[in-house]
Formats: sequence, C-alpha cells, structure tokens
Amino acid sequence: MLTAKEFAILELLLTHPAKVFSKSQIFSHIWKEDFHTDDNTVMVHINRLRNKIETDPSAPEYIQTVWGIGYRFAGDRK
Repeated sequence: MLTAKEFAILELLLTHPAKVFSKSQIFSHIWKEDFHTDDNTVMVHINRLRNKIETDPSAPEYIQTVWGIGYRFAGDRK
C-alpha cells in the first residue's frame, strides 16, 4: 500500500509521462514548501515507491533516474 506522499509523487509522474522532474520540483509540488538542497526526502520517497511498484527496484522500469536532472515515469519505454 502506498502512503499519501508516495501516491502523490506517482500521480505527478504519471500525469506528465516522460517529463523529467527535479528533486526540488517534486518537493515543492508535493510538500508545498521550499526545497532544501541538503534534504534527501524526495530520494527516500522515490526509493520506497520503487520498492513497492518495481519488479527489480535496482533496475527500475517505471520510475527512472535521469542523472544530474531528476526523475521521470517511463514505464512504456524500453
């Protein structure tokens, strides 16, 4: 079962397929607060979400990391 924040992150990514969101964009959208650069809240939530929805969280098919930029939903891409 997803938490409310995990669901909100998944919904954000799903409603904008293939768009890359930075950690600060995700944080601001979900938490409605300014992003703190040393805060790893988004990474922790992404990790927990991957553990719940990915077959192999170490090689995610759905929530992908775009190195140096952020995250995107790419479940239909191979």
